[in-house]
Amino acid sequence: MKPFFFILACVALLPSCRVGKSAGDLLSSTQMTAPSFVPGPKAIVYKTKHDYHDRVPVLMNEARTEILSYPAPGDVYYQGRLAYPTPLAEGYWLDNRGIGAYVAFLDYTYEAYSRLEKTPSRAELMQHLLDKHPLVEAWNCGLRTDYQDEVAELNVRIAEGFRGCRSLLGGSPVPAGKPLQMEK
Repeated sequence: MKPFFFILACVALLPSCRVGKSAGDLLSSTQMTAPSFVPGPKAIVYKTKHDYHDRVPVLMNEARTEILSYPAPGDVYYQGRLAYPTPLAEGYWLDNRGIGAYVAFLDYTYEAYSRLEKTPSRAELMQHLLDKHPLVEAWNCGLRTDYQDEVAELNVRIAEGFRGCRSLLGGSPVPAGKPLQMEK
């Protein structure tokens, strides 16, 4: 009886199998699709009042009176390296740490924070707040996995006014319209 169910499952899944594009075909594609807004690692693009790219971000409550989320010293890494944001066009940054609308930056650099022997308490971290309202703009541009070349494709979104992205600071999403065209 078990072989019957195995064969039935294989037959049921067969129509969903198809040959995909090769990596070369995907990289040579010049169209970007609208971003996905589902669970997963987000492509958060932001701009700050001052240069905080080397400072550790924390998440605060809406009133900015309490730190809700902060990393342990060993958690300030992304893909094995310190989680500095990735520079983008026009002074924007791609987040590699997990910021949101209520981000604040500490006076700790990533390097100094990563060397701490223990995680500071929330009270200690409150004393190290550098800026409670650092964001000028912040955009959720969908899932990071939506992009084949994150930097190039996000720079196109920046150039085209964040079409298809959602503001984290209020306001309506920028309509997706036609697929974005990347220059060759």
